[in-house]
Amino acid sequence: MNAKPTVCPNCGAVVLFVPAGSWSRCPECGGAYGGDSAPSGDSNPMMSVIKVICWVMIVMMAIVGVGVAVMFVGCLAAISKF
Repeated sequence: MNAKPTVCPNCGAVVLFVPAGSWSRCPECGGAYGGDSAPSGDSNPMMSVIKVICWVMIVMMAIVGVGVAVMFVGCLAAISKF
């Protein structure tokens, strides 16, 4: 048995999910997860936070880049009296 213990999102207990057909079931609370939606043992909450922060930074940089481009075009238009 090579299954890794995982944390059940319903009850928060560290358990080995019991396969039941195409579903996996938590032995503590009975929470069922279909197919591939069962929580994996490799999930790390800190990595989720880091990914969210990275996406926020990327979006902010894109907004700043568009703002700089608009300012640049505006300055060129003002200088050339277009």
